[in-house]
Amino acid sequence: MATDSMTKAQHWPLALIVALYLAMGGAFALSVPAWQIPDEPAHYNYIRQLAQQGQVPVIAPGDYDGEFNMRRIAPPNARLGPEDAARLEAVQYEDHQPPLYYLLAAPLFALTGGSLAALRLWSVAIGALIVVFAYLAALEIFPGRIGLAASAAALVALLPQHVHMLAGVNNDALAEALLAAAVWQTMRLIRLGEAQPVAERGLLAVLCGLCFLTKTTAYYVFPVAGLAVLAITGARGARRLWPAARFGLLALLIGLPWWARNLAVYGGLDVMGLTRHDVVVVGQTTTAEWIARNGLFALGNPESYLVRGATFTFQSWWGMFGWLSVSLPGWLYAALLAFTLLSGGLFLTWWWRKRKGLSPSQARALTALAGLALIAGLGFVWYNTKYVQHQGRYLFPALIPVALAMALGWQNALSRWPRVERWFWLALALALFVLDGYALLRVILPAMG
Repeated sequence: MATDSMTKAQHWPLALIVALYLAMGGAFALSVPAWQIPDEPAHYNYIRQLAQQGQVPVIAPGDYDGEFNMRRIAPPNARLGPEDAARLEAVQYEDHQPPLYYLLAAPLFALTGGSLAALRLWSVAIGALIVVFAYLAALEIFPGRIGLAASAAALVALLPQHVHMLAGVNNDALAEALLAAAVWQTMRLIRLGEAQPVAERGLLAVLCGLCFLTKTTAYYVFPVAGLAVLAITGARGARRLWPAARFGLLALLIGLPWWARNLAVYGGLDVMGLTRHDVVVVGQTTTAEWIARNGLFALGNPESYLVRGATFTFQSWWGMFGWLSVSLPGWLYAALLAFTLLSGGLFLTWWWRKRKGLSPSQARALTALAGLALIAGLGFVWYNTKYVQHQGRYLFPALIPVALAMALGWQNALSRWPRVERWFWLALALALFVLDGYALLRVILPAMG
């Protein structure tokens, strides 16, 4: 990799960021009350069924109880009693999910007697891989720029909502870790160019194939990786297609057994079980219902679809906890909005001034990351054409591109002050760590009693 010639000691910023992440992720995992992370009971029950029954579950009518979710589980001060145990076990509306995360978690479930804390901490540990691969991906594009890579890794590691989600029992951690590994390997292949070994493309194909077995949002990396392989192949004519074709075929073969199983179980063309899922989750608010009730767009109406979508998505990207019912103070959202807009402006300034100085491989790498962010954004928009799901976490597949863009903008802006630029990553990491602690101790725990 691009860091081969660098000593391990030079990567101490990554070690510190990972340590901060593990400390805060562990605090969230052990402090947030049970089931107060979105969809956690359904993901937990998937693992339980696997561990107890020895087979992948099938989503079926009755697996979703909207009234129980919204009135008994989701409120931040929920107190489930013994009488709720049976209904809690019946919350199984994530049974359509690809199985890899749950297969890996089932042995831990069995060994710990179904300990929620153990499963949460396991997810936190997996989440550390996202931070590592984000850092390595940045160094593949900009070799030797430790501060830049550390700045990007800091945002990935300590974004409050990201920590909150990674501290819960769900398949997000593994999906993002595999996606981040595939992003890193894609950046590596782009840097190697025509010299890329066949084994390197094979590794990327395996990573994409494992994404197919983990979560649909991780699928976003597959077309980006495929186009990258195609773009840097040295052959000409029809022969140019073979490396990309072999890459795609291997990745698809890994996902094929799961898709074939879904066709056999759910019928029709329901390769992902999503059609069955839509039938089961009757009662979720649809986009058409929301627009009919609140209108599409009205600046004076915060509940109009587009206004609410922009506001809620932004707030829940940074931090909206529990089942999106525990918010940060308004002044803090205003400060985060100012930081976001300033970061975006700084990145655009960097791009305008520095784009012509990029090497061909750097230009290709940044184009690939932009493609990933675009696909993630389109996926988010598509999902929200069906259901009202203005949740910033659904944009986390684009977190690495966003974090690198932020880092590039700030590093460029601070380049006149080398000492400040050198330590920006540390200031950012500590600021986010403090923000996480504030969110946990002053917002989440008081709201959840």
